[in-house]
Amino acid sequence: MGLFVDSQSQSRCRDIVLVSFLSFALLLIFAPPAIADSNLGNGAECRTNNDCRSRACFPYPDQRNYCRARDMGCADPGSDGVPFDYTANVDGHTWVCREGASWQPSDKLANGDHCNGDSECASNRCYPNPDGDRYCLAKPLDCTDSRMNGVSSGYTMQILNKSWTCIRGTGWGPAQFSEFSDGVGRHRDCSRSECNPQDGSCNARQKLKTANCERQKAIEIELAIPVSLAIAQVRDAAERAGVYPIPDHIRTRLEQYFTPSTLNKARYRVGTAGDSEMLRFAFEWLRTSAFVMGHVIIFRDEHDARNNIRLWTHELEHVNKYDILGIDGFAQRWMQPDKRGDYDEDKATIEGAATSRAIYVCSHISC
Repeated sequence: MGLFVDSQSQSRCRDIVLVSFLSFALLLIFAPPAIADSNLGNGAECRTNNDCRSRACFPYPDQRNYCRARDMGCADPGSDGVPFDYTANVDGHTWVCREGASWQPSDKLANGDHCNGDSECASNRCYPNPDGDRYCLAKPLDCTDSRMNGVSSGYTMQILNKSWTCIRGTGWGPAQFSEFSDGVGRHRDCSRSECNPQDGSCNARQKLKTANCERQKAIEIELAIPVSLAIAQVRDAAERAGVYPIPDHIRTRLEQYFTPSTLNKARYRVGTAGDSEMLRFAFEWLRTSAFVMGHVIIFRDEHDARNNIRLWTHELEHVNKYDILGIDGFAQRWMQPDKRGDYDEDKATIEGAATSRAIYVCSHISC
């Protein structure tokens, strides 16, 4: 059995198909672009609050909207958002994130721009930077940084080949990798503080406190004498066996992180083959990849001496501390477990200070 369709019906069918196709094509061309994900993360472009996981879709000066974290002041492409008083430079114009108003245009300088005085900045804060210039700084932050809103207290960075730390209430200061708050042994301060004339018992208390301090100081000095002698003997044995300056390729990578004095003073050698019994005993006793005796770093193997930047950084910090404390002062602090420390980042200890320095350096160069 056959199916017969006349030519007029065929023509109508073709017209219907053509109209349907054209309608679909026009829909594709002129329909607004769809945002596929209705659960967008912060910083993603959006149209309505319902598009965002945070249910917060806010405008940005580029005429688009972006999802913003609920605890932030204004939207920012590609991030959770920014706090109030942050600035943005969009198409050469400064915008400020204002409470209750989102982004607002400003005729003043953006944070991170070079400035000469507070009145030039949208944040009304023009602060100094270690590079010798001044930059506008966002109100919630503590220190300037060119081309950005600024940084918070504790942030450390390299500026002009030197390490600097952001300190709240102070601004940028030279980075400190050790915080030895009290002296040990010969560095212990036993001086007496002044008494209030109206306090009749003050002098007696001060005398007792000073006597106890001097007694503790003498004990710490006496306890460390054998260690001081051993350090000097191992150093001398290493020098007799042969020591060398820091390899050039190591020094080149570390010269912006240590003073020339430390780098010039440091010497090293590898292993104990043919060395004195003192050196062999030191390796057996310490059981480390390297150790420092005064200004001499002694590595267990050649590979570390030629390649291990992290280890070099750690040991050079010890060389620096020997220079500051002296062999006897270093030994006196080393003999106190709470002052010697472990391989954490406690800057109040010898090992913690060295670890802190190594972590910082290796965050800036490949170790």
